[in-house]
Amino acid sequence: GDGYIGVIGGAYISLGGSTSIGFANYGSIDLLGTITTDIFNTYAGIVTIYNGGTLTINYNASNDSYSYNNILINGGGALNVYGIFHNIAALYVHGNLNASSNNFDNQSTIEIYTGGTLYNTGYLNNYNTITTDAGGTITNDGYFYNFSAFYNNGAFVNNVYYNNSAGWTGWLCSNATNNGSYINDSGYTDCGTYLSQFCSGYDLYYTYADGFNSTYSSLYESNSPTCGYVPPATN
Repeated sequence: GDGYIGVIGGAYISLGGSTSIGFANYGSIDLLGTITTDIFNTYAGIVTIYNGGTLTINYNASNDSYSYNNILINGGGALNVYGIFHNIAALYVHGNLNASSNNFDNQSTIEIYTGGTLYNTGYLNNYNTITTDAGGTITNDGYFYNFSAFYNNGAFVNNVYYNNSAGWTGWLCSNATNNGSYINDSGYTDCGTYLSQFCSGYDLYYTYADGFNSTYSSLYESNSPTCGYVPPATN
């Protein structure tokens, strides 16, 4: 529709039984209840999933590229994607985004805010920007291919497979835990890799790669013998 749909708490809309059945949204949807559908396409509207609301997409979905087009998942809300999902607009996550898709393509912006989670058990392909704020979490129990910018300011846990094919490997310098397979195809040295050392007075500094083809330095040892420091004689 091109108007307004409000689904209150406890209400349930189910569209299924055929992959030709689903939503084509050109207006606004406020979701406090449950929508389950095979197809969900939002072309020029806004979808807001409130606390207690759940949108489940079983087959095919898109969030198309209009400047005012977005999907907002509030705290306590959930978006469950089990089929193909093309995100070409903005996806704001304060609640739960569960991606079990065999092809979840992000070609625009996904923002994981404080308290928000992205849980991937399928194939997640990032071609534009994914950002976690402090307090936001991404858990990867599937296959995550990063071809562009992934800014992790919160927590990132990789349990299965993460492939960095872009020029950014800075997630290793943030709050990241790698329990699975990590492959860096970007051509840039991983963030946190030791490169060299230097002295500033008597203080010893180590220089590391920052993941962006540049470096950063941090103090390794004050009053270091490596830098010529000799402790004063004691009587």
